[in-house]
Amino acid sequence: MRSVGDKAVFAVQSVFVFTVFAGLTVLLAAVQSSRDERRFESAMLRTLGASRKVVLQGVLAEFTVLGLLSGACLRRWAHRLRGICRERGCSRVPYGLFVVVALGLIGGGRAGGL
Repeated sequence: MRSVGDKAVFAVQSVFVFTVFAGLTVLLAAVQSSRDERRFESAMLRTLGASRKVVLQGVLAEFTVLGLLSGACLRRWAHRLRGICRERGCSRVPYGLFVVVALGLIGGGRAGGL
């Protein structure tokens, strides 16, 4: 039988997973909606003489920064969640999930730019 603290951790984890999936869905929708604008900007840069490599590096840099900012926000909220769980006496706080999601956001941001 699980303790009340373990049940609370499970509930928070479940809400967190659903929130992450919803956030990823919104991120993908935002990336797709700005796709035409990125194509136009890329075409303009190419017309002005930029190489394909330079345009690709710019897009990768943009999405890397977005991914890093998302990861930083995730880390901050994970730290807050950890503090709340420790305050309330939860016995375990999973870090692996937060690391995987942060890396997924960074990788997803970079892949979205391709």
